[in-house]
Amino acid sequence: ILLYAIVMPIYFITMHIRQARNMKYNLIRPPLEDVGHLITDEKTWRKFHHISDILPVVCVILLIIDALNKSGMSTIKEYCILHASMYFIRMLSIHSTTLPTSVPYVRHKSYKPRMYLGFIPSYDNDMCFSGHLSMCLLTLPFISDYYIYWTSVWSTILCGFLLIASREHYTLDIVVACIACRALYSYKDFLINTFIF
Repeated sequence: ILLYAIVMPIYFITMHIRQARNMKYNLIRPPLEDVGHLITDEKTWRKFHHISDILPVVCVILLIIDALNKSGMSTIKEYCILHASMYFIRMLSIHSTTLPTSVPYVRHKSYKPRMYLGFIPSYDNDMCFSGHLSMCLLTLPFISDYYIYWTSVWSTILCGFLLIASREHYTLDIVVACIACRALYSYKDFLINTFIF
């Protein structure tokens, strides 16, 4: 909890400052060409973008169910340490990249920020890398039950597809999320030994 208390306020404050700075940038820059956007139809998939907001929560709930069935709170603590570390790395990544938003409705002057799960502001330049997919990916190594694991795998795949198809992210954001989560998990023991006293 201490790690979340340090990382999350810094993340949201810096993202709010960056969002205010980038509003003019978003209005004048067209989205980048993207292979995932070329092979999916925006009008068909845009209406499903809220599902990609729900799937990370589904994966975390599956992790909690699996953890309570086997090892209790230690797995959940380890996941939380990796999750907070991922948000710190994501903050650095977002602030070191500037991509025009892939979301077409941001171009309109009447634009209002969309809310994640109805109450958390979703910023339009938090592109590289995807936090939604990272939440899903980080649950996978911790789940041991066969059925829960494969439900989480398919939820993760669907989340990645919907993020691209609904223009919430570029394909690169999804690929970088996979690489970042794999790299982060390889340092799992170091992070857990550092943050669990």
